[in-house]
Amino acid sequence: MAAAEPERRARRLEHLSQDELQPLLEQFAAGYPPVLLDFAQVIFVELLNQQHDGDGAARLAYVLTEAVRREIGGQRVYMTRGTFFEARVRADQIRAQWDGGNTAALARQYGLSVERARQIVAVPQAERRRAEAAELAELQGELPLGPADNDEDDGA
Repeated sequence: MAAAEPERRARRLEHLSQDELQPLLEQFAAGYPPVLLDFAQVIFVELLNQQHDGDGAARLAYVLTEAVRREIGGQRVYMTRGTFFEARVRADQIRAQWDGGNTAALARQYGLSVERARQIVAVPQAERRRAEAAELAELQGELPLGPADNDEDDGA
């Protein structure tokens, strides 16, 4: 079995020095739009966090930023923080890990209250019960329920 890699701390933009940003800044001409430069810096930091070398990360951040500028430049764009998306992903992870007896452990792992973890795992259970009830109602709707539903005379 391979040894586990040491945990690397993710770099953050506010912690990079001007020297560390220099390979990126060299890619852009003076007067480049500040909002796009901010965008490029975020991409650059993430590429560094993904173990790209500084020059490669700088070039790729430039190329990606230019692609975004060409494709959606001139449009008003609201970029959501994605908190609802992140909550949905977290809920899916909790449901996948839930075994019926580990609710408190999952709550601790994800920094939630036990009550919130219970609510998260209860949602698919309720949906499943509704689906099963609908399926049962559909099947029962096809069953003869008594003599009035029976077209044939049974001689009684």
